[in-house]
Amino acid sequence: MAHGGLLATVPTPGFFHLDLFIKDAKDASQRCDEIKARLDLEKGPMESAMSNLLSVYTFYKQRDHGDALDFLEDLTKIDQNNLNAIANKQFIYGQLMRTEEETACRDKLQELLAEKSDKATARNARCFAEQGYALAFIRDDSKDMISKIRQAINLFRAAQGLVRNVGTDVVSEEERLVWKYYLGTTYWRLDDIHIHAEHKATSSHDDRGEGLLQSQILLIDVTKLDPSWEHSGFYIARAWGLLGALEYKCRKKCVRYRTPEYLVSQISQTQGPGLEWGCYKKALKINPTDNEVYRRFGQSYGREQLYENARQMLHKSIDIMPEKTRNWFAYFCRSNVNLKEYDQLARLSRSRRELSPPDKQLLQQAKQDAIASCEGATTQFNTYFLGKVCHRLAIHPVTNELEDIDELQNALDNFAQALQLEDGYTDHKTHAARAWSLEVAGEHEKAAESYKRAVETDEPTFCGNFLGVLKSFMALHASADHHMYREHYIAEL
Repeated sequence: MAHGGLLATVPTPGFFHLDLFIKDAKDASQRCDEIKARLDLEKGPMESAMSNLLSVYTFYKQRDHGDALDFLEDLTKIDQNNLNAIANKQFIYGQLMRTEEETACRDKLQELLAEKSDKATARNARCFAEQGYALAFIRDDSKDMISKIRQAINLFRAAQGLVRNVGTDVVSEEERLVWKYYLGTTYWRLDDIHIHAEHKATSSHDDRGEGLLQSQILLIDVTKLDPSWEHSGFYIARAWGLLGALEYKCRKKCVRYRTPEYLVSQISQTQGPGLEWGCYKKALKINPTDNEVYRRFGQSYGREQLYENARQMLHKSIDIMPEKTRNWFAYFCRSNVNLKEYDQLARLSRSRRELSPPDKQLLQQAKQDAIASCEGATTQFNTYFLGKVCHRLAIHPVTNELEDIDELQNALDNFAQALQLEDGYTDHKTHAARAWSLEVAGEHEKAAESYKRAVETDEPTFCGNFLGVLKSFMALHASADHHMYREHYIAEL
């Protein structure tokens, strides 16, 4: 980006200078697998961005310079003037100390960047768009990720700005709309990251609402892609699926939200929450094999407590894409649906004072899916969630008495692991859940400390977690063998 926040017109080609948050060789290997999967699915103008990314991740995976160069050579056979590919080759040649090839790449870049024509402008724009894709591809929930996603948005905007006065014979309408699709998903990513970063006060409610509305505008344009274009089905269906999810998000987060007239005119569905389900049905009619749309539909049914419908949709998503690393979130969602239904049945039993508990078969299924989710991608929230499921398996659903010490230990182990993952120690829910498990285990002193940490990390849940602190100290006071210890716990109270 140019100084002062203005959009640049001449890019700095290449991906190696972008800081893609690559942690280690294992991380690079996982990203390679994801990019290869995307290349099979997301055909069209951004394949060059994916090929460039694949070369970078391959380079870091095993310092495998040969394979990394092969990906770039294949790309430049198709698009010999791809700026990012030439710059990435220049970097790798430099690492190999192949001075002649490195210099040739540098000279070619200088020549291409100095050119003044519509084709040169389009080339520069594609360079920006590919870099925007690379930054938006990063999976990281740290506060630094917010600035990366904003940078990606600026890069896509720079690409759009450059080709505004360039004819569609140079940059086709389909390519421009595909850029809009990825820009729309990048705004979506910005909102997701804000959710994780809210406790750090990195965003305002208005910022998030504005991003969601921008995403909606862009994705509406994507639905107008020419259906005769060979790759249109994927993008149109995926856009409708995202518009369905955006209906839910916008109604929840945007002040005075009104569904756009275009959606009202296109969706006749009125059953359910707004037009959300109608968008999903339209998406699946266009592309009945889109596992992501089935997953979003399942999440929506789950929010409405239509658990059987939710499971059917999530089963379909996982049947289409059973690979855990590629569809780990669908496994998580199905686990969450089963846990929610079990908790609902347990609450019903308690309210009716029935001693006959709900069947734990739902919990066993939830545990299997939670494990599959963690095997696909180890995150703080799905590791914490696995701990929650194990805790429910350990206790009686009505009396909360301990029934399975092994499952309780599994719960504590998962909570401990979740606390060690990125931002885990600042998550009040994990501290509170661990405290409850410690309480059930009779470890009241440790439980009190965990409840204290939950109080310290989240003020809105202060009362509930502070009650946990008090209960733990009361239990310690009642069980203290010596009056000195009892006085200590009274002082703590």
